[in-house]
Amino acid sequence: MGILAACTTATSPPPPAPPNFVFVLIDTLRADHVGAYGYERETTPFIDSLAETGLVFEQVVSQAPWTGASMASLWTSRYPSEVGAGVLPDESGSRVLAETGSTKLRAGVPTLAGLLSAAGYGTIGVVTNAYAGRYFGLLRGFDVQAQKNQDASRVTDVAIAKLDQHLAQEGSAPFFLYVHYLDVHEPTFPPEPHRTLFSPAGDPPTVAHSRWQFYQGEDPNDPEFRAFRRHKIDLYDASIHYVDSQVERLARHVEAVAGRDSTVFIIASDHGEELWDHTDFERDTHLDPRGIAGVGHGQSLFGELTDVPLVWHGPGVPVGRVRALVRNLDVAPTILNLATLDAAKLDLRGIDLLEVARGPTPPSLDGFSENIAYGVEAKSLQRNGWKLIRYDDTKTGRTKFLFDRRVDPTEHQDRAEEAPPQTRRLEAALDATLSDLDTTRGAATELDDDTRAQLKAIGYIDE
Repeated sequence: MGILAACTTATSPPPPAPPNFVFVLIDTLRADHVGAYGYERETTPFIDSLAETGLVFEQVVSQAPWTGASMASLWTSRYPSEVGAGVLPDESGSRVLAETGSTKLRAGVPTLAGLLSAAGYGTIGVVTNAYAGRYFGLLRGFDVQAQKNQDASRVTDVAIAKLDQHLAQEGSAPFFLYVHYLDVHEPTFPPEPHRTLFSPAGDPPTVAHSRWQFYQGEDPNDPEFRAFRRHKIDLYDASIHYVDSQVERLARHVEAVAGRDSTVFIIASDHGEELWDHTDFERDTHLDPRGIAGVGHGQSLFGELTDVPLVWHGPGVPVGRVRALVRNLDVAPTILNLATLDAAKLDLRGIDLLEVARGPTPPSLDGFSENIAYGVEAKSLQRNGWKLIRYDDTKTGRTKFLFDRRVDPTEHQDRAEEAPPQTRRLEAALDATLSDLDTTRGAATELDDDTRAQLKAIGYIDE
């Protein structure tokens, strides 16, 4: 059936002028917990409705498993290490986000918001995760900025207010509105009626389930662990449902004040979340100084962290589903081209996703990810259904792991030793990618008290 699977080839007519954009980033949202990606729970009814009449990319690779590096890559269409964003290692080469220090987006690197602003767009950024904020250089180019820990309802209120202020200006320019929702990130404890939506009657989650426990997975048959894991996943899914309801409220307002036919909606995520998917592997293999395995994000490059959703909807966007592998770094050039700017003239890594959707044959893209936030650095590369993860060091000394995602989508069957030719091919491709990177670090971050407090609230700083 080609690159567009089970779809129409219809495309919404282009707007008479460059379109508006609403870019919704749902922090910590893994693709396989979204209805449009086959999840059995109805976590995302509104996003699913966009997907039905929009464009879904089925295989999307995030370039990093934590927010700062991932957003730096997304906004610049470059890899995290080549734009300066990362976690600084200690003397042993180990990294612990918020403890060993981190760096900000390197000065002078063009950003999507900066390019759109220079072209006449009103750029509005409403951010709830400090690691996506101004102290890491990630609001560069936004004319209007709002950064504060707030729940999805309040974030939507702020986004609507900022948008209405922009539209009230006489002769207002087209807008690029970026709204970053944090509720799916720990601590997960959405309001009712969402909180208990997926919980059995008489067994609701409590605030104790909002934070991680069982950092080593414990005995998978232990009743206490099994109960906590179920509650934690229920809260994760409930938080997704809550954010989805607020995305719908935002979209309805945008349609009312700016028009559906003039606005492109984009739903994306920076990375996923591990829910004890690879506990045994991480406990036996990772050199994570925290002694944590199986939960959270930033510690690995497995699919639960690097497989993210990406849905487009609006004027000029084809309707259908794209099977070919694409990357988060392809988002920026696609937006630039829709805004009638010529992304081909810029020094970007990404390609135009809409050209991928309309093309007769899929491009052969490598899905490269890097930038471990906890422990020893690792890198991964996906090509033609195969995925290689290579660590700088491990507890066992084995550093290469190969997975055939066509038959093992959850990446539990290591085939590095039984398929050495494939391992060598992917390792050569990984080395070629690395040889092309200028990895000059950005400046070290110096947090003010407000940013430190925001990071403490979401679990990154203990003091």
